[in-house]
Amino acid sequence: MSQQIPTDFEAAKPHLRPLLRGRWHVEVPRLRAQIEGASYDGHLASMPFSQDAVVLLGYDLPERTEHIAPEHLAAWGISFQQGLKVAIANLRALSEPKFHTLKSGARVSDWPDGYDASRILLPEVMRQCGIDGDLIMMVPSRRAGILVASASSLEAQLWMLGCSRQLIEEQGGLISAAMFRYQDRRVTSYQPSDPHLASKLGELQKVAAHALYGEQKEALQALHAKQGKDIFVASYKVVERPGSWLSACSWTKGITSLLPKTDLVNMVVVDPTGGDRHQVKILEWETARQLAGERLREVDAFPPRYLVSEFPPDEALASVPAAKL
Repeated sequence: MSQQIPTDFEAAKPHLRPLLRGRWHVEVPRLRAQIEGASYDGHLASMPFSQDAVVLLGYDLPERTEHIAPEHLAAWGISFQQGLKVAIANLRALSEPKFHTLKSGARVSDWPDGYDASRILLPEVMRQCGIDGDLIMMVPSRRAGILVASASSLEAQLWMLGCSRQLIEEQGGLISAAMFRYQDRRVTSYQPSDPHLASKLGELQKVAAHALYGEQKEALQALHAKQGKDIFVASYKVVERPGSWLSACSWTKGITSLLPKTDLVNMVVVDPTGGDRHQVKILEWETARQLAGERLREVDAFPPRYLVSEFPPDEALASVPAAKL
């Protein structure tokens, strides 16, 4: 346990803060420890927030924020939910509304303490952002505040999506590529019904997935080199089509691979003569999954990966329909 964090809960209570972070923020320390051959004892107290983000507990110090681990909670004799309740109350007390107007009527939060994203957990504060009615919110990056748009303004939401994409591509620090709204004071993921807005959100999520899978690929390759494992870590690729973007990966016969979750899978049979006349059949993910059966095994990873070794029989591959592109 950190010497900075008191073992007495009453002494620790005033310093607790909620932390909203991307799931990759929790995953990467474990991979780094494995690469370095170190034992991993850095498990953090957390709960799911969305498909790609988690809520953690932090201990606020003048120069940094320490993460709260399960052993801290055990020493204090409290649950994560009890700690989170205290942390949210502490943050609420520090949260007078601070928002700036952006283009198209969107707004952005501007607290200088590093807990901007966490304030999405405070609906009574967020509703004082200067926008009337229901809110649509995004928390794309730790290096920016919460983006807010009116639920009735497609223009503001489109601008917010474009801003989120720019932040993710240029600044990193990804928290979430989702859109959110409040329902009964709870934050819920929001899927727009407008086709153009939904398409732009899908593009953003593929941009975010491409970045995450790229970082994960580098870490896994380093880990496999350390372990002496011959496993190909397939890339997550994005293909632009008229009116849509599609993600794709390649599964090559005879090569043990870790596949990302993608829209399409290129089933590759290498030219046996050593030339470049490879046979490629493109399948939709669900078709490939059903064809693979038990050959496709999900591993413990985020973003999700699937281990494959034995390739489907030629006749089985020939019998399934190719993806319609």
